[in-house]
Amino acid sequence: MNGLPENFDGSSWVGRKLELICFAQYQVNFHFEGRLMITVFQQFSFQRPGDLEVPEPVNTQIAESNLMELLGQAVTAARNEGDGTLAISFSSGYVLRCYDPPVPYEAYHILDDGSLTVV
Repeated sequence: MNGLPENFDGSSWVGRKLELICFAQYQVNFHFEGRLMITVFQQFSFQRPGDLEVPEPVNTQIAESNLMELLGQAVTAARNEGDGTLAISFSSGYVLRCYDPPVPYEAYHILDDGSLTVV
């Protein structure tokens, strides 16, 4: 919808651990150390270490998930991959991507220490 700002800087996220993942009917919330939360309303993907290809995005209405493998992992990088895609790399080699599909709805929110970014 709004896209991730081109000047997005996720360097302050490095070292923050993912503490909590919450599933709701139409959203998934990722809670990190240091008052950082990402709420996904549309699509995301979860890439495991060693996977050569980025998995197809899934919608937030999921019946089961292996996302819990990310719990306790520290962020090593957070970057804008273009087209509104936020990619978060973790210490274990996992990569979580939040997408901004071409629909007239909000894709995800980033709440970082009280500052809200709507994509």
